[in-house]
Amino acid sequence: MKWERKKDINLGLELSLYKGRVNMEARYFNEKVTDLLDLVQLPVSVGRPSATVNVGALSNKGLELSTRLEVIKTKDLLWEVGANYTTVKNNLDDVYYDMLPSLAKSSTYNIENHAINSWFGYKFDHVNPESGHIMVKALKIDTKVDGNQVINTYREEVINLNTISSADLQAKYSTFYLGHRDPEYYGGFN
Repeated sequence: MKWERKKDINLGLELSLYKGRVNMEARYFNEKVTDLLDLVQLPVSVGRPSATVNVGALSNKGLELSTRLEVIKTKDLLWEVGANYTTVKNNLDDVYYDMLPSLAKSSTYNIENHAINSWFGYKFDHVNPESGHIMVKALKIDTKVDGNQVINTYREEVINLNTISSADLQAKYSTFYLGHRDPEYYGGFN
């Protein structure tokens, strides 16, 4: 295990007008974290199921904007109004789990080429009028071997979760990316 490494690119601009009564700031950032700690599965012969090792990479990109106005500025009173806005987009560029999960759950996953804390699940399609069962869309996994390489392709299929076994669901289907827990945009005022 070793320290995670981080490379930053930050570009900023500050502007002050009318003797400091109007102030604006803008900052663009692009961060790359390597040697990210991740949980990996180990062979049974090792004697434990998993270990935490430095195998991941993460990127963060975003923009921060802020403004501050001195509305009233006298010898005895200063009244300022300000606001800020930030956008952040992160992506797990390289982690151990690079396949979509086959089972939906209420907690989040960290899967390669998706944001941190992403949700994966099935998409509602309709209610079966005959049985009252919920019908959902899932990704059917089609596996093909080409030489020494296993290639998985996915196609959308409507399934009945009440009639399919957990084993079949895990072996034959995958989930959809449904979004992530952390906001991409946020801001405030003061």
